Amino acid sequence: MQQNEPLVSVIMPCYKHEDYVTRAIESVVLQCHKRIEIIIVDDHSPDRTYENATRALAAHKHRFVRVVAVRNAANMGAHFSLNRGMDLAHGEILSFINSDDLYLPRRITMSVDALRSQSAGMVFSLVQPIDTRDSPTADETLCHAIRWRPLVASDRLPSLSWGFLWRQLTASTGNIVMHSALARRVGYFTPLLYCHDWDYLLRATFYTEPILLEEVLYGYRLHGENSFRSLSSVAEHDTRYVIQGHFRRVGTQVPENHLAAAPQNWPLVFDALVDDLGYRAHYDELYRPYATYHRTVDSVHRQPFGD
Repeated sequence: MQQNEPLVSVIMPCYKHEDYVTRAIESVVLQCHKRIEIIIVDDHSPDRTYENATRALAAHKHRFVRVVAVRNAANMGAHFSLNRGMDLAHGEILSFINSDDLYLPRRITMSVDALRSQSAGMVFSLVQPIDTRDSPTADETLCHAIRWRPLVASDRLPSLSWGFLWRQLTASTGNIVMHSALARRVGYFTPLLYCHDWDYLLRATFYTEPILLEEVLYGYRLHGENSFRSLSSVAEHDTRYVIQGHFRRVGTQVPENHLAAAPQNWPLVFDALVDDLGYRAHYDELYRPYATYHRTVDSVHRQPFGD
């Protein structure tokens, strides 16, 4: 074991993935990075997810520096399990994984190296959609967006932070690796049903510019019970919340990240890029009443000073 390796906390929220959770844990076991603690938070699964997870952890307990397995007393939602996992973590670096997905063996090592060498707070990788047998798949249109969207954003937008304003580039909460110090500054995941991961990542760009590892290091499993399939009805509401939340932040504070999608960083092109991304309506709803070209007090009612 390399003593200079940072402790990495792998946080795995679980819900109704009895067929996949063992393989997810085993993909963490196979990581090249040695100093790992694993934290399982089961969201009161009605199936055998928690039992299968604890059995797998018992079989590999000597692999990890620390093992934590807890079960929520009731079904609280993914955001609650993620937040509970972060509260339980001891690591310098947090690495998430969905209980139906897979890590490739060098994922943590490459992520830690990137965070150290580039002095960044957050990193993510390219993603390979996989099927129920762990094989790469491109059977759905979504597969192409998951696979290529980060590279398109990196090529066409001025920064990855602008990419995160455009879309959720990691495809999943599981594709996030970050310093715990950054996580404390960003705060908790919000109780959004559909976009809690996108909201969290966009909030993180206020503090740090993300790093994209242009190598497939995460396997995102597509199956009949993916949460996005049942929650698409709330997507419009959540998107509005996420986008307007970002505009409020950058409209009232100067981001620490000099590449964040903010008017202070991009004064000559901010409005044009907001238009190009299709978010003008969201922006104007917040700020049009205060724009310089919009009079909030009609001139006939103005009184000179001193009268």
